[in-house]
Amino acid sequence: MPNIQTQILKFKTISLKEMNSVKLMNRIDTKFVFNKSLLLDILPDLKDNYKILKINGNRFSRYNSIYFDTPNFLFYNSHHNGRVNRVKIRFREYVDSGLCFLEVKKKNPKGKTVKSRVNVKKVYRKLNKSHKLFIEKQLKENYELEYCHENFFNRITLVNQSMKERLTIDFNFRFKNYPNKIVDESKNIIIAELKQEKLNRHSYFYKIMREKRLRKTGMSKYCFATSAIFPRLKSNRFKPNFAILEKNNN
Repeated sequence: MPNIQTQILKFKTISLKEMNSVKLMNRIDTKFVFNKSLLLDILPDLKDNYKILKINGNRFSRYNSIYFDTPNFLFYNSHHNGRVNRVKIRFREYVDSGLCFLEVKKKNPKGKTVKSRVNVKKVYRKLNKSHKLFIEKQLKENYELEYCHENFFNRITLVNQSMKERLTIDFNFRFKNYPNKIVDESKNIIIAELKQEKLNRHSYFYKIMREKRLRKTGMSKYCFATSAIFPRLKSNRFKPNFAILEKNNN
């Protein structure tokens, strides 16, 4: 069976500049988790409906993220407890494009993800004054924040050719709590995420997921890593999602 790199060479490409029209900073996110073997099976079906982002000759990108939370893990616990208003704060390095951002992601009661970000020179494990001011402006509150952990993964970004939609496909997910070494390598797990202005079940990828009888999941890479690194935290709500990860990592 052809590997991922071989399959994605068959896609038409789109540049980072061209993709600006589908930034979707205010959007509905729909996630699916499955095994790498299924991705290899469905990629040929996606190439006629999606273009692939190409940066500096690369058709998949490397991402590094550093996450922050309060000392009592307010953001993690808000997600675990099912609160409709949720927050994630991170530095994200888009390695292949050389771009770095401080990002604030908010989930509102309507289920929409609203992302605000500002350019930074590099990613940091400590927030400085300007970083804190940006975060306070977005959240309208001054939180005590500290380094939580960091993760690394590869991403394929596909752009729908007929509707305003992006599809990100993440693989080779790893994470660690600095200065410790990598604590997990999920080599066979694929986390795919549809990003749309509003939920559109007519999306070609959504239809494929239904044909494969795969249900959407609330899987969060941040919550998965946090619960693994800090096992003392509550994680009962996430156990069904963790079971999906374990099943698809074999």
